[in-house]
Amino acid sequence: MKWMKHLLDVVTLTLISLFLILVLYEEDSEILTGSRVMLEVESWDYQHSKAEVFEKFEKVAKDADIAIFKVVIDHKEHQVDKAIYAFNEQANHHTIAPMNTTYSYHHLTHDQLMQRDVRGDYFILDDIANKEQLKTALESVGLKVRMGSVQSWMIYGDVLINRGVLLPFVTLLIIYLLYHLHYRSQNFKTYATMRLHGYRFFNILFLNIEKIIIRWLILAISVGFLSIGLLKWLGLDGQLEYFVSRLIVADILFWGILSISSLLSCIILIRIDIPLMIKGLKPYRLLRAMNHISKLSMLVLLTLLILPNLNQMKKLEQIQETEAWWGKLDDYYTIDLKPIRRSMNEEMEFAKRYHQMFIYSERHEQALLMNQNVLYEPSQTNYSPDEGNVLFVNQNFVDFFKSQLRELPNLEDRPGQIELYLPPQAKNEVSAIRADFQDWVNYQLPNPESKTKVLVTQLKNPYEIYAFDVRTGLSTTYMKSPAILMLNAKDLTDDFYYSTLSQGELIFKNYENIIRNIDRFDLKDDVQGVTNYKDSVMKTYRETQTKWLVYSFSSGIAMTVLCIVTLLDVLHYFEQRRQWLLMRKMFGFRRWQNYRNYIVLNGLFTALIGAFLFEKTQNSNVIWIFGVILLFQFFIQWVYIHYLEKQFNVLIREA
Repeated sequence: MKWMKHLLDVVTLTLISLFLILVLYEEDSEILTGSRVMLEVESWDYQHSKAEVFEKFEKVAKDADIAIFKVVIDHKEHQVDKAIYAFNEQANHHTIAPMNTTYSYHHLTHDQLMQRDVRGDYFILDDIANKEQLKTALESVGLKVRMGSVQSWMIYGDVLINRGVLLPFVTLLIIYLLYHLHYRSQNFKTYATMRLHGYRFFNILFLNIEKIIIRWLILAISVGFLSIGLLKWLGLDGQLEYFVSRLIVADILFWGILSISSLLSCIILIRIDIPLMIKGLKPYRLLRAMNHISKLSMLVLLTLLILPNLNQMKKLEQIQETEAWWGKLDDYYTIDLKPIRRSMNEEMEFAKRYHQMFIYSERHEQALLMNQNVLYEPSQTNYSPDEGNVLFVNQNFVDFFKSQLRELPNLEDRPGQIELYLPPQAKNEVSAIRADFQDWVNYQLPNPESKTKVLVTQLKNPYEIYAFDVRTGLSTTYMKSPAILMLNAKDLTDDFYYSTLSQGELIFKNYENIIRNIDRFDLKDDVQGVTNYKDSVMKTYRETQTKWLVYSFSSGIAMTVLCIVTLLDVLHYFEQRRQWLLMRKMFGFRRWQNYRNYIVLNGLFTALIGAFLFEKTQNSNVIWIFGVILLFQFFIQWVYIHYLEKQFNVLIREA
């Protein structure tokens, strides 16, 4: 049993370290690591010059004796993920470094700062006595400022839930509680004797506490060094001191939780009658009640682990199946916009410039349009242009994916009209669908008097096209026989293309060309980053694979615990009723008569839990999960019954 406890401790400490690495990686990508306060400049009224605004930041920082960091994404440098300017830099006593040591923060000069937008994110790494006073001072130069404390716990919660780490931790906690209960139950007689000799409750609880603490320290330090080695090997040791400090706190917190688990098990078992404990008789009702509670917990946890894991497996298969589409987009990129609030006039001006950039890129640099309504999860037969099963593409898209579109007839964008291709399922609604699209096009036309017609072509065979969506998490799906609307960059209004760009559905070719066009159309203040499309899909694949591994590992642990709990329940039940069952066998009761109540009631308990979970999830996979569990449970019970019967036969013959 001790080697299992050692293994459990190592697994738990390793999981804590990996969890912290994920948290710090997320924190490093979203904020300036270690930040206490975040300032977001949402808007600027231009009544004061940019120089005056930045001078105010410098003065405010000096008055408060703090450093304020303006952080922007520097999309022009492949190896720089953040560009930073420090106001009142002499007050800074923090080390500012990226977690990934292959990157290096680019520190802006004052001249470079003057070329940047005033709006955006600012971070403070020190505590501030009067936040409202600082906010008021900044708003005096025409800024609209949103200010708040950095909530690191939100990042922890996000990683716990979205990366699938929560359930493994819950599973491990339940395992620890079971271990402590089992360990205490094996020492009933010892505890009773100690109580009779004057040992108090806490004397028993803290028995051998020095050895336990030393053992935990050795394990924690060993796993800590292994984690540091892993970070150095991965090149993620840029914030090593910060990681070590968080790891120490996390290990202490988890050790405290385990102490509570040990305390609870001690309270439950040591409060039993001492005469019963001295006789060495176990409290079978309590133990079996704990077994049933543990079994209930494991069945629920196992279901909650297996169901999302099946989804992760399906997602991995979909990404692999669609590689013929996204795998071709090596040199294609999406443009990420800054989340900045603008006035209506500013928004219209930016939309116009982005539209001009797309017109240029479509004509000279093979930019692709691939807009769809996957976000709305439309039914296959809904062909509404706003939220239906519709794909908007341009001629570049058709030419680029010609080999993937070979099931379709030649799709062509003809001048002076807009082509709509409908699948065979829409043949009875062609007129209504065409009228709907004509109204939509008329509304979207830059010049309503141009009277551009929508020309419908009916397709004969069903087809499927990759969804091309990296923003909603549905990027791995196929669109089943969507309506296809052929457009070019000049067909519709600025707003349509700006909206499409913000959703990541305009894809531009060649990184250097994109950066050059961003400068050419004066869009650098609006762009947060340029992301390779294929890299986005591969990132989704790696995240999905990581979740699958975490869920699989956790499912394996939960299955192991369920096996142990089932076996313990069998052992406790038959150990308690051994003499009674032997007497019934001697009086001629058959095997099924002797054991049917236990087998049926146990199976009914498991089946009721399965029925409840099926009702709550409405997922048919729950049925086969519990079918397998019932078969396995019956197998363990029957094997032990067979073993017990052989022992009974030997005893009867000897008698």
